[in-house]
Amino acid sequence: MFDLIIRPQSDLVDFQSWDEFAETVTRLVEMNVKELVLDLGHVNRMSSNYIGTIISAYRAAAEKGNLVRLVQVRPKLYDLFQMLKLTDVMTIERAPEA
Repeated sequence: MFDLIIRPQSDLVDFQSWDEFAETVTRLVEMNVKELVLDLGHVNRMSSNYIGTIISAYRAAAEKGNLVRLVQVRPKLYDLFQMLKLTDVMTIERAPEA
């Protein structure tokens, strides 16, 4: 088991990059990554496809006793996660206000 950080460098909204993102995250969870950290410091917007992938990864990792954690989440995106109640079940760290 090992830890891994993924740092998307732009908004997560287009379908083509979602397919690659979903495949990568799913594969890493299946590889038994102990802690998968998604650094969202460069992400302002995220489509529902990406959110669904993150939720699925969180559930699959939790079943194995592992963790998916979101860090450097920008305020508007953090507010969305809060509205969806994801902050109640996942570790989601808000980025400091700029």
